[in-house]
Amino acid sequence: KENNDGTINGDPIWNSSGKYGGAYEFDVVGDVITKSGAALPNITDNGTICMWIKINEYPASANAGQRGNLFEAWRGGSDVWFFGITTIGELYMGQYSSDNVVAGGVSLNEWTFACGTWNQSDFGIYQNAVFQGSDGTGGIPYDCYDYRIGLPFNAEPGFNGSIDEVMIFNTSLTAQQITDIYNNQSA
Repeated sequence: KENNDGTINGDPIWNSSGKYGGAYEFDVVGDVITKSGAALPNITDNGTICMWIKINEYPASANAGQRGNLFEAWRGGSDVWFFGITTIGELYMGQYSSDNVVAGGVSLNEWTFACGTWNQSDFGIYQNAVFQGSDGTGGIPYDCYDYRIGLPFNAEPGFNGSIDEVMIFNTSLTAQQITDIYNNQSA
């Protein structure tokens, strides 16, 4: 509940028929919500990002699919961590120049609750509150000051679909906490 509202760039459309209230609809080309100039508090060692997503089309480019087409955080001109969708609908999370986790299988045209967690030992992915997998590389090495939803910093195309209720926590949520959020927002 910090003052972390972003700035709309391009023409993402606010749609009142989101999963939980309204959602922003992104159309691949230049649609992005940005937040710059302030680090999110205390998320380097442990954290969680969750959001509801509805994909209209998987990314056409492998580069964009393996970057943060859902969310990307930067510091000083290089990406530090990212969360996205691959060309075949898998959730993807990782950090710059390290091993990353790819897991799950998000269907087209259906609302999906996507979460990525990290701690000092690994990244993990949850889809609809079900653990999908993890890797042995964790922690985010730096505070970041630039954030993007819907479009990677250095790559097109962006996300094609709707994103609702982006939440970032400064703790690595447990499976039960993710399930509780999923159940409380899916009704």
